[in-house]
Amino acid sequence: GKAIFKYLLLHRKRPVAREALMERFWPEAGPEAARNNLNVAIHRLRRTLGRVGFPVVLFSDGHYLLNPQLVVSIDADAFLAHASRASELERDQDMDGAIREYTACVALYQGELLAEDRHAHDEWLLPLRQQLRDRYLHALARLGQIQFDRQDVLACTATFAKVLAVDGCNEGAHRHLMRCYAALGQPQLAQRQYQTCIQALHRELGVPASRETTELYRQIVRRDAE
Repeated sequence: GKAIFKYLLLHRKRPVAREALMERFWPEAGPEAARNNLNVAIHRLRRTLGRVGFPVVLFSDGHYLLNPQLVVSIDADAFLAHASRASELERDQDMDGAIREYTACVALYQGELLAEDRHAHDEWLLPLRQQLRDRYLHALARLGQIQFDRQDVLACTATFAKVLAVDGCNEGAHRHLMRCYAALGQPQLAQRQYQTCIQALHRELGVPASRETTELYRQIVRRDAE
């Protein structure tokens, strides 16, 4: 019942066919057994949610949906709204506004979507998780770039460290950290970041660092030697 409620929440813009829920949550069961399981789960869900004063889960024309009277606020929706607004403001060259919206966006991301759900019937979450993860990394990258362009190097360093906490093989983030450390007069940290980058790429992907990353490393080493 809880899993079905989450599914209906994330698909609340349109009704969900009964058969779609049966196939999603009981793919191995026959039609009759799946329908019985769905009926039991919906009954328990309605009983649990019955305290709000009106029916929360509706059924109409073979489809389930959440009652339009239900006011829903989901952090994932707010996250996407901030991300979209930030991109708009950046296109309009309102960098103060873009920083504000990107910051609000990344603050909402507390890890992958519904991380507690690790069951076979939760595979439908995988593309949504990937979408939000990608949007998070994009928001961090844009925020970090704006911070770097404004010479807010310390903030930029913190932002790209967050990128690597999620995607340790993100060469762009490694390069930005190398540039930040060089700008802070700490070339030894930039060189250490390069070593971290090549180790992560070798360990996770079995590939060497790109020419761009290696050339940046060499430039930093040359400047440090001058």
